[in-house]
Amino acid sequence: MRIRASSAKSPSIGVQVMCYAAVAALFLALPAVARAQHEFDPETWIALRHELGPKGPVPPVAEDIAALALGRDSAKRAGPRLIARGPEILPDLHAALLEPGTSAEQAFLLLQVLRSIGDSSSVSPIITALKRDPDHLHKAGFLALSMLPPTDEAVAFATALAEREDESWRKRRMAFTYFGMQRDSRGRKWAEPLLASEDPEQRAAGLFVLARLGDAGALEPITQLLAEGATPNSRGSLMFALAELVGPEEFLTRAPSGFEWSSDYREPLHYATARAGSETERPAACVKLLRAMLPGLKGVGVRCLLERGLEKELLPPLALDMEVPGLPALLRAELRKAGYQLIDTESEFRITRAEPPSAAEPCEQAGGSFGPLGLLGTPTCNLPTPDANKPCSDGSQCVSACVAPETAAPESRSWGTCYGHRRLLGSCLKQVRGGVVEPAVCVD
Repeated sequence: MRIRASSAKSPSIGVQVMCYAAVAALFLALPAVARAQHEFDPETWIALRHELGPKGPVPPVAEDIAALALGRDSAKRAGPRLIARGPEILPDLHAALLEPGTSAEQAFLLLQVLRSIGDSSSVSPIITALKRDPDHLHKAGFLALSMLPPTDEAVAFATALAEREDESWRKRRMAFTYFGMQRDSRGRKWAEPLLASEDPEQRAAGLFVLARLGDAGALEPITQLLAEGATPNSRGSLMFALAELVGPEEFLTRAPSGFEWSSDYREPLHYATARAGSETERPAACVKLLRAMLPGLKGVGVRCLLERGLEKELLPPLALDMEVPGLPALLRAELRKAGYQLIDTESEFRITRAEPPSAAEPCEQAGGSFGPLGLLGTPTCNLPTPDANKPCSDGSQCVSACVAPETAAPESRSWGTCYGHRRLLGSCLKQVRGGVVEPAVCVD
């Protein structure tokens, strides 16, 4: 079904709204297979977005955070709004996560929001929350850490848990999952011994890490474990591991066909196709990944389409969320992480590369001045020093330099004052060293 704008005279606004509402009602009445959102013209979804999208002011951040504790319906609306706001609200989210009165259910949802925003500044608060409530938040917390940029703190936390042999398998398994999701080769030393375990779930965990590291030697054991009948807890990770090592045709021959109906089968197959299928197969698989439920696959689909110049395929699901609740917010977050942004105004709806963050803003917020310095005019942040104008007799007593009075003659003895800026670039100063004024030196 394709809906195109007519070249005839435009009807009134009221008639347009009625038409859009009729299209939406028809859409919702169709079977899921027949109403794939990406099969509609992007122009139609942009128009529908204006008429059927959120109306009115966006609730305050604090109100949406509180709504996460008010039940599933409230959380389904508030969560995507928080994700859409992006990194600027992270301090509020971190504070809420660590608030003593935050329930385990609300903390679980906050971890999902932080995972979707995907900023490394969330690592420390997540680890603090995990230490505070390891029984309720362990799985969600480690999964969130696995989806954030790796940091030394997260690696140390996962390593400590992986080495704790007296800890329960349920908790240690998430540490191994962290190394696998991050493709961190340091996980190999724990993954390989797991292959000798009598417990199939432990073998599956080890094989997942090795597959994520590209170890082809894991392929046959993965196939064998799937054929023997993997447990529900490990089937999804084994299918994902299989998709890391083979293309779509070989996936079909090795994966047990009895699970073709499940997302544990379909989503890894789409991933294998997007990763190693033919160039004609990959775009369709990438579009399907946009609606994947397995962690990380939406991002794979977004980057796959961007790399192929197929940004237009992203526009319909970015416009409305009629198929997957919160999908536009999740995809916008993945766009941002990939270095792109959505231009969304009354007259424009398009994807473009994001402007690199301005270096001037954080510099000025810290009290510095940003601008060209030195002979080459290199844009530089020059921060103030905390000891400006403090009496001194040598540069070692100052954060920056000890500067002589303008009237002091070179080689004379004199007190100086600490310079007010950290960088000397572009300055001509007489410095005091050991109580003696030195000739002026220009730093270019």
